[in-house]
Amino acid sequence: MWFTSTTMATRILIVDDHPIMCQGLRTALSKHTDVEIVGEANCGLDAVRRVEELNPDVVIMDVELPDIDGIEATRQIVSDHRTKIIAFSGYARGSYAQGMFDAGARAYLLKQCIEKELMEAINAVMAGQTYLSADMAKTMGYEQAAGIIDRKGAQLEGLTSREREVLKLLAEGKTTSDIADALHVDVSTVKTHRMHLENKLKLHSTADLIKFAIKAGLVHL
Repeated sequence: MWFTSTTMATRILIVDDHPIMCQGLRTALSKHTDVEIVGEANCGLDAVRRVEELNPDVVIMDVELPDIDGIEATRQIVSDHRTKIIAFSGYARGSYAQGMFDAGARAYLLKQCIEKELMEAINAVMAGQTYLSADMAKTMGYEQAAGIIDRKGAQLEGLTSREREVLKLLAEGKTTSDIADALHVDVSTVKTHRMHLENKLKLHSTADLIKFAIKAGLVHL
């Protein structure tokens, strides 16, 4: 008796708030029989929900998204799923790459990359490897790029998801009252979260918290 060996296609979710970009990715990837587009999402929260529903192998994740950005969406996804995240950005910024890798992404590509590089990244992350766009590495410098890939995001590990939300909003210039309204909590609760942030991070001013948030990739200049 003869048996035919089959390989399961890599299941991919595309996340981008620009329909033209989603269509372009779908068209490029549909040429390859070893990948399958299982869905699309146009914002960060929808991406998290779609991963829960579809359980894709790989998410191609835009960094700039409505509601929560690609960094926070990546952090939420990888905390509960084995899904691999490929950051797909139009910006060759070290802070963006730093934030995505710290959040758990396994690759960072620029949107102007060629189709061949996109497939290389998909194959790399499925093989358990890390991938950084060649153009991005050249722009940043290889030493800095290597440092970004090697970082583990330890500075955020001790923070709760609500503390990260408060830190992000604070770094975006929101007042204590603004943050309370955004999170639907009391002002006293926000003050308590801020006190915990200062104690955990050993920081003692708003300026220091903002610098930390930028360095950690929670917000961008």
